[in-house]
Amino acid sequence: ALPQVFAGMRTSVSVALIMIVVSEMIASSNGLGYFILHAQRTFNVPAVYSGIFLLGLFGYALNALFLRLEGFVLNWHRGYAAKRL
Repeated sequence: ALPQVFAGMRTSVSVALIMIVVSEMIASSNGLGYFILHAQRTFNVPAVYSGIFLLGLFGYALNALFLRLEGFVLNWHRGYAAKRL
């Protein structure tokens, strides 16, 4: 069941990142979501794009971290799946 657990964890990390940014946009006075929303409201377009780029970079890094962790923990599963075919 561990491969499915890791798939669920990777999905939940992306949803959690989205929810964190949305909650910062709605009810916070600091954070990346607040920074993007404040830059949008003040028509600071380069700051909006830099915040979005940073958010994408952070999401990509989290996904890469989970892929590396999954590859380390589930090394046996990748070899097992290749042998069964």
